[in-house]
Amino acid sequence: MQRKVKLGGVAMVGLLALSACVPKSPCELAPPSDRVAAAGQMSDCLNTLQVTPVAQMPIVGTATYNGFVTGTMQTASGSDSLVGDASLTASFASNSTSVAGTLGNFASGNGVTISGTLAVAAATPALFPSNTLTGNITGSLTYGGSTATFAVPVSGGYLGDGADAITLINPADSAGNATGTVTLPGFTGTTGLAIVALKP
Repeated sequence: MQRKVKLGGVAMVGLLALSACVPKSPCELAPPSDRVAAAGQMSDCLNTLQVTPVAQMPIVGTATYNGFVTGTMQTASGSDSLVGDASLTASFASNSTSVAGTLGNFASGNGVTISGTLAVAAATPALFPSNTLTGNITGSLTYGGSTATFAVPVSGGYLGDGADAITLINPADSAGNATGTVTLPGFTGTTGLAIVALKP
C-alpha cells in the first residue's frame, strides 16, 4: 500500500509539472500597461475565438465592449502609427444589430499630440440573423495643432459563443493599401484602423 501512495504522489507531481509548462491563453493574462502591447494581446486573444454562431447571437438587449483601436495614417512628411481606446455599445434586436461607439485617448507613435474622438457606427449588412457588421469610423482629431478628418470603412463581426467580442477592420485594396482616408490641411492620405473589443 505504501508503494501505491508513493507512485500516486509521483504521478501527481508529474501532472503538476506538466500543467505548469502549459502556456496560458492570452485571454487569461493580465494586460500589460503599454497600450500597444495590450492591444496586441487582446488581438491574440480574439484570434483564439470562433465566429459567433448565428444561432447563438443575442436578439434582445444591449452589450458594452471595451478595447483598443490601432492603425497607421499618412502625413505630409511620412506616416504615423496610432493607438487609442475603444468603447462600443451593441444593440440587439430580432431584425437587426447595430454598434455605436467612440474612439479616443489617442497616442502617436511619432510623439505628436492628439486630442478629440472619432465615432464608430456599424450594423448588420442584412436582415437578422447575422453575425457580421459593416460600417464606418468618422470624425476629426486635432493632430499636432491641425485638424485631421477621418473617413474609414470597416467590416467585421462578433466572436465567441455569446457575441463576447467585436472586431472591425479597415479592408485593404487589391494592392494591399489601406482604403480609409485622412485629410490634413493641404494633404489627403490613406489610413487604416482596426478595432478589437471585449465585453468587460
